[in-house]
Amino acid sequence: MINCPECRIGLPDDVERCHLCQRLLFVSPWARKLGLYVLILMPFVVVIGVAFVSQHLESALLWRQTSSTDAYRAALIFLKTAPDLHDAVSFSNIKDSVVERWGPTRFHVSGYVNSPKSHDSYSCVLHYNGADRWEVEDVHIERVE
Repeated sequence: MINCPECRIGLPDDVERCHLCQRLLFVSPWARKLGLYVLILMPFVVVIGVAFVSQHLESALLWRQTSSTDAYRAALIFLKTAPDLHDAVSFSNIKDSVVERWGPTRFHVSGYVNSPKSHDSYSCVLHYNGADRWEVEDVHIERVE
């Protein structure tokens, strides 16, 4: 025989709830195991959740830090030092170029270059590393006849 702690009446041992106040008197073994599993798994769920949220926040911040104009300028700085274009006279302006965002930190910039001897087209894939540091992943320069 057990006593309900709320209303202090005696109840049989196999009763899970008090008939008078409906208070839970007995927690089943599966409910105890479930609570234990929740306590064990909760830190892992929190860590994974924090990692997921922080990755998306970082991505959102990098998305705002970079612009198409920045990518265009970074591509021109690299292309002006490229050995294939050492005699370049002019590059297509940003309105005549194509700047595509391939993610929060990757851009594809393409346009044309005029030199005394030829008219070339270029394609440049850039990656932004933060703090105004750009890396060139790939460059293609083709002669346009």
